[in-house]
Amino acid sequence: MSEEITKDFKRIAPKRWKRYPRYKDSGVEWIGEIPEGWGVEKLKYLAVITMGQSPNSENCNTSGKGIPFLQGNADFGPIHPTANNFCTSFQKTTKAGEVLLSVRAPVGEVNIADQEYAIGRGLCSLDPVKLNRDYLVYFLQSCRPFLMSISTGSTFDAISVSDVRELMLPSTQNEEQERISRFLNRVIFKTDTLISKKQRLIELLKEKRAAIIARAVTKGLNPSAPMKDSGVEWIGEMPKHWNIGLIKQGYQVTLGKMLQPNKRSENDFEAPYLRSANIQDGFVDTSEIKTMYFNKSEDHLLLEEGDLLVCEGGDVGRAAIWSNQVSNCRFQNSINRIRSKTNSVRYLFYLLKASKRSGFIDFLCNRATISHFTAEKVKGLRIVYPDMTEQLKIANYLDKETSRMNSFISKIEKSIELLKEYRSALITAAVTGKIDVREEVP
Repeated sequence: MSEEITKDFKRIAPKRWKRYPRYKDSGVEWIGEIPEGWGVEKLKYLAVITMGQSPNSENCNTSGKGIPFLQGNADFGPIHPTANNFCTSFQKTTKAGEVLLSVRAPVGEVNIADQEYAIGRGLCSLDPVKLNRDYLVYFLQSCRPFLMSISTGSTFDAISVSDVRELMLPSTQNEEQERISRFLNRVIFKTDTLISKKQRLIELLKEKRAAIIARAVTKGLNPSAPMKDSGVEWIGEMPKHWNIGLIKQGYQVTLGKMLQPNKRSENDFEAPYLRSANIQDGFVDTSEIKTMYFNKSEDHLLLEEGDLLVCEGGDVGRAAIWSNQVSNCRFQNSINRIRSKTNSVRYLFYLLKASKRSGFIDFLCNRATISHFTAEKVKGLRIVYPDMTEQLKIANYLDKETSRMNSFISKIEKSIELLKEYRSALITAAVTGKIDVREEVP
């Protein structure tokens, strides 16, 4: 574990948590041992459980008439839900303060109702009449892996009312439940605060990375270089010795082949191909490669190392450089391939990233509707052209800078992942009695 991650855990948990003096087997596999003096009970004896039921569609609206209606976990927020629909006639409701559990995929998500809601079939509500509410919330979070393991369904995973009612949970005195809840509220707040700060830091680093790219590809690396207006709105001023031109003047642009799932002639052969879904921001995801039929006349669609691949559809303008991860690979017509005539593909990759970040590509492709970054639009895109030597210097500089920042971002993402794992493990340990927190809270 790195020094920085170790510091993170020390901020949250400055000492090792104690265990109870003696334990016994709970009789429930996923719960394991529990402290002596604790028991296990079925949830149906400790809470009133109401399974949701969807109202008739004619009684639903989005104009605010009636009471807010929750269809499922899609309406969940970090703590409380936000309804996007309303209904004037309904079958099942939940009151403010009751716990909401998602019973359809993704199974096990939890929220707390902050007002009265009508609830659909994707949810059940739990009124913890014999439980501390926060303890119940933490317990449900801890048993989510178990709920997911017992979920079934042909179209989507779901759990039944019987699954929820028969759920076994560790039971102890309400006073101890309250102490566990207060302990978790305090430590989880620290953990979530630290996670939020790290997520914000990642956002700032990504913004800085984008700014570095945009400045380098449009202003160059010499801050003292004389400037002139480029005549291109998203570029603004550019160095005086640079030129403006169309992409087609310096690069060759080729659109891929339409999908051909079946063999049409004896000369057709099956080969792997890339779709827009394979093109991620800066890399090609080859974890799922499909195949289709090509023929010898389409050998010009064979990819070569260093080809720049740009999404024609989907997330238009998203780009990556091919590095021969899959042999004999070609590309579909949701992708434009760009090859150099006399200019740097890596420089153009960064220039397109800056153009997309500025919103210009989305504007050019009319993002408000189904958009396409057609080969004609790519060819006709006006860009700045430094000379080849300067293009390579800029690309090398950005390779180094973005690699350094990406490494830093990856380390922060890893620390967030570990904090989330710790958060989950701590909740499970506390609600099942694996740690004794009675002396940690007043």
